[in-house]
Amino acid sequence: MASSLEEAIQKCPSHEEIFVIGGADVFNQALRICDKLHTTLIHHQFEGDTYFSEVDPKEWQVVSREDFEADEKNPWSYSYIDYKRI
Repeated sequence: MASSLEEAIQKCPSHEEIFVIGGADVFNQALRICDKLHTTLIHHQFEGDTYFSEVDPKEWQVVSREDFEADEKNPWSYSYIDYKRI
């Protein structure tokens, strides 16, 4: 349990990769300091009031991408995209 992103990071062992799973404010804080992004892009337009920030290609490079078509378990096509900070 931590009351800030900084406190949470300090509680993690230095040899472990840290994963941030949201919400929006925490994502925005973490985006400024992280060096990798593991994302899932769902190829559908959803209505909502909160969205993940656009990934700026001047700051991030795609290192891997897997694309998947819609099927009986997933109604929309999607992609797993990993980025590293340039």
